[in-house]
Amino acid sequence: MFLYSRVGAESTNVEMVATVPDLISVLDAQNGSALGTPQYKYGLRVLVLGITAAPQWTSTERGIALGGPSAFGFVP
Repeated sequence: MFLYSRVGAESTNVEMVATVPDLISVLDAQNGSALGTPQYKYGLRVLVLGITAAPQWTSTERGIALGGPSAFGFVP
């Protein structure tokens, strides 16, 4: 499970592009198959796909409190 996705290097401007409760998936760019953490390796080309969560999670304060970044101890 990925908590957030960002664009940019550590020392430059970093932009957060997706965060929980949205689903963040990593796919192999060659064949589109889903990748798990053990399959990651240097030089592997991937596609990162952000899938919007259901409105119950994103449009209510309770949904964000239960499944948002702060529920995992992360404060964006």
